[in-house]
Amino acid sequence: MRHHYQLTKLGRNRNQRQALFKQLAVALITHERLTTTAAKAKVLKGLIDKLGRIARKNTLASRRQLIALLGQKPAAHKLMDEISKRSQDRAGGLTRSVRLGERRGDKAMLVRVEFIDKPQPKEVKK
Repeated sequence: MRHHYQLTKLGRNRNQRQALFKQLAVALITHERLTTTAAKAKVLKGLIDKLGRIARKNTLASRRQLIALLGQKPAAHKLMDEISKRSQDRAGGLTRSVRLGERRGDKAMLVRVEFIDKPQPKEVKK
């Protein structure tokens, strides 16, 4: 029984929603920072946590599963090789959301989604 289970549809059909979140996840993994609306960010955080749990297994099967889910090999490899290694000791919650204010055109709340464990900037030797 599906009591109290309500999917966030965001005014899109199933295929459009899947494509939207696949591309948002790839963009977040690639750039490690993303600006989007609060409703999209709320759903995206759950998806990234799911992908992070798969990446932590660090097996060939999990790598292939990430490639199948994301649709892009470089993003899947970066998630598995870099991002999951940085957050290995973290139990969950790989991302944080920072409110940026309302968008000027339609007053939608904008949010910056980023990974919590960002790489430290390299020091420049003089």
